[in-house]
Amino acid sequence: MQFLSVSLDKSKVSCSLLSFENNEKLFEFDEQNKHFNDIVERYLDEINELKVKNEDIQTKLDIVNGDNEVLCLEVTTMKEKIVILEQDLSNILTEKKMKEENLEQIQLEKNKVENELKEFKKINSELKDENNNLLENNKSINNTLKLKDTILTELEEKLLSLKREFTNLHMENISKEKELFEFRNKFNFETAYKNIQIELNEKNKDLLEIAKSNEELKELLGKITNSNQELQKSLKQAKLDLKENQDKSKEMLMLNENIEQTASQVQVHIDRKNVMINELVELNRKFESNIGKLQEQLQDKIKEVTELRDCLKSDMEIKNMMWRDNKELKLKLDNEHKTNEKLSEELQEIQNKIKEEKEEYSSLRFKYDQEADRNCELCAEILAQKEELSLTFDKYNKEISENRKLYEKVSTLRNEIDVIKESQKECKMQINNKLSSYDDLIKKLEVKLQELRVQNDTLKIELESEKNKPKKDRFFDAVVTSSEIGKNRSFEKQTMKIDRLKEKLDITEQQLQNEKIKNDQLGKIIQENDEVKEKYAKIQVDFAQAESKNNVEKQELKHKIKDLSEKLRYQSENYIKLENIVNEKETVLSLKLSQIEQQNQHLYAELTNKDCIINNIYAEMETYKNANKIAQELSTKLSAKLFELNEKEKEIHYINAQVAEKNNNILSLTSKIRDQEIQLTKALDELTENKNINFNLEEENRKLQEMLSISDNLKEKDLTETEQKLKSTCRLLQCSEMELSLIEKKLTDAKMEFDCISTEISEHKDMICHGNFELSR
Repeated sequence: MQFLSVSLDKSKVSCSLLSFENNEKLFEFDEQNKHFNDIVERYLDEINELKVKNEDIQTKLDIVNGDNEVLCLEVTTMKEKIVILEQDLSNILTEKKMKEENLEQIQLEKNKVENELKEFKKINSELKDENNNLLENNKSINNTLKLKDTILTELEEKLLSLKREFTNLHMENISKEKELFEFRNKFNFETAYKNIQIELNEKNKDLLEIAKSNEELKELLGKITNSNQELQKSLKQAKLDLKENQDKSKEMLMLNENIEQTASQVQVHIDRKNVMINELVELNRKFESNIGKLQEQLQDKIKEVTELRDCLKSDMEIKNMMWRDNKELKLKLDNEHKTNEKLSEELQEIQNKIKEEKEEYSSLRFKYDQEADRNCELCAEILAQKEELSLTFDKYNKEISENRKLYEKVSTLRNEIDVIKESQKECKMQINNKLSSYDDLIKKLEVKLQELRVQNDTLKIELESEKNKPKKDRFFDAVVTSSEIGKNRSFEKQTMKIDRLKEKLDITEQQLQNEKIKNDQLGKIIQENDEVKEKYAKIQVDFAQAESKNNVEKQELKHKIKDLSEKLRYQSENYIKLENIVNEKETVLSLKLSQIEQQNQHLYAELTNKDCIINNIYAEMETYKNANKIAQELSTKLSAKLFELNEKEKEIHYINAQVAEKNNNILSLTSKIRDQEIQLTKALDELTENKNINFNLEEENRKLQEMLSISDNLKEKDLTETEQKLKSTCRLLQCSEMELSLIEKKLTDAKMEFDCISTEISEHKDMICHGNFELSR
């Protein structure tokens, strides 16, 4: 019994030592994780610094690109100025003689231009220095990447060394367990059997409680396990292990016959066994807490894995974008090569055009001088003809003014005669109307006079007849008079009427006399009118003679005018032709003169500059003769740059290949993480199986208690089997703890590797961005 207790103490001490060693290893592992996290933070800081440097370099490159664009614009403006100057050379060379006095000012401007060229050269040198600095920065970045690769290799070597140490420790643990197993096989429990029965009955109650807790653990672990197939496989493996354990237990039964002497030490062993059971209960609780923590860690890691997958997807999209950008940059480079070739061809064409334009200018200048001399002669002829035409126009204008005066006088006389004729016609009409009215009145009065004369004659006859009658007849007449009084009264009335008519006749006679006077006056007026008519006839004759003369003169003037008009037409046609020619030439000359004047107005202030520019142009023409050499140099530089770009593209392809390898590594790590998750599930399944085994062992202990009443020998054998099973369960628990620690280490290693890979991916992204930027340059 004492020997058994000593063995139990040793096993307990060994278990405590193993747990202590595991804790120390975990502590060391935590320190290593902290150290590694510090290293990762340093790398991240360095990466951030490199990003800042890259951003500064990008800003500098943007500035350089802006300067290059400004230089390109200046080159285009210079080309345009060269074209304008080539057009202006033809006009400026004629005035070169007048510009020789301004040579001093031109020399000053030459110095200015030389200073500008020096500044331009300085700018080019600065750009070259900046390009060299960028190359040095790229080299430094490559060196840093190499250092990182070396550090990663060192870390991988450290990980391999740690794995080797872990394997060595694991082998040592296995050897120690074998020693313990051999040491415990030497003990025998037959003598201490009776004393242990009482204690077993008490401790079976505790085992029942432990069984309840194990059942609760089973329920928790049953929720975690989802893969039934893997559980079945693990169960099969566990059954195989149980068979092996049963075989070993049979061997142990054979060995237990030699361990009867150590039964006295069983009591001490049982006392310590109670302590072990309590420790096992605490360990179960710890396992439950650790299982919960592992579940949380698994969930966190699953989230991290999903995030990493998203990151990988985004990285693939970024890679595709980079490939597209690289293709676009290649196309841009090809276009730039073509533009450079076109520019070299344009330079040669410009040189040829300058020579041709000089020749054309000399020929045009000679023609212009000839045409200017001809125009001067034509202008002198035109001025002489203009003077002759002005004299002839003056003569004709004088004759036309005299004829206009005569025509005005004749027109005034005609108007006066027409007025007199109209007045005469009106007077004739009035006189004829009055005479007709008077004739009608006279005829009426004559008719009335004849009637009155007839009445007077009848009355006179009646008076004479009455005077000749006798007195007898007078009485009868007296009688008759009473009847004829009325007649006498009518007669008196008639006499009154006659008197009145006589008065009217007197009045009419007076009117007739007045009218006769008027007619006499009218006759005088008519005589005067006849005289006026005669005068008018004479005037008409004179006017006709004058008109005939005027007509003759008009015809003569018309003939002269026709002759002169024909001459004028001929001269005007010639003059128009000359004017058209002169106007055309004047328009051409005026346009040229206006252009020359405008150019002179704009260029007079710049004449001093233009002479300097001309000299510079001649110097630049000489330099343009060497443009082919410059183009060759530029082509060599471009080829060198293209070679560098191709190298950079190769580096980018290499980096992309490394990124692909890293992506493959990431995928392999994800597969490893999945495998580790599967192993964790398997380990949890094994824990559940161990708990099931413990439960089975407890049931077997119960059966053993029942069997104790039957036979002592069988009970001792059952106890030894139970103890061996308990020992095996303790070992399995320890192995499971070790496996869990290994899994935790693997998970941390996977995390570290994943973080390293993510940092490398970010670095490669920066490298790719930098390479794309350089390609864009």
